[in-house]
Amino acid sequence: MINEKIQAVIFDMGGVIILTCDDSSRVALARQLGVSTEELIKAVFSSESAIRSEEGEINKNDHWKNVLRSFGKDSVKNVTPYDETFWAGDYIDKELMGFIHSLKKKYKIGFLSNAFKGAREWVEGHFHFLDAFDLTIFSYEVKLRKPDPRIYQLVCERLDVRPEEAIFIDDMEPNVEGARLAGLHAIQYINKLQLKTQLADILGPDFNN
Repeated sequence: MINEKIQAVIFDMGGVIILTCDDSSRVALARQLGVSTEELIKAVFSSESAIRSEEGEINKNDHWKNVLRSFGKDSVKNVTPYDETFWAGDYIDKELMGFIHSLKKKYKIGFLSNAFKGAREWVEGHFHFLDAFDLTIFSYEVKLRKPDPRIYQLVCERLDVRPEEAIFIDDMEPNVEGARLAGLHAIQYINKLQLKTQLADILGPDFNN
């Protein structure tokens, strides 16, 4: 049996589709800046500057300048080498993308990511997977970010489904909880086997046949 009430499956990007498989470049960059890897990651992802960029207020380059300035690097004009080094160990999970393609036979497939302003162009220049989705939304483009319930409602509206007809998949627990509060089914992503097991619980065991 297949749960015919579900019409859409929506995926996060970082930690789900794109994985940091090698953190050595981040470790080296942190050492170059004289900070711990944890401090660098926090500044990049969780600082006030990061939130401002994810909400579309400042672009990614200005965010990087703020990060570097917080570590005493006030005079850096070209932040591209820092940016490229930070993401150098990130790769697409091609097996998961194959699974996503298989889901398109029966479901609308959405993409929803908190991302720095300019991320769409960066992703399109480095990876080639966005055309697999029926809808792609980066937070900065709509000036909303997860876990604000409004961004989940927006993606459902644009996919033309009701929240209860959609499943959202993200590796971050607050984002999963935000989706549930907005009325979506939600799964916290750990690995592909766990994802398929939990999707089968919602969709029915024959969902991918």
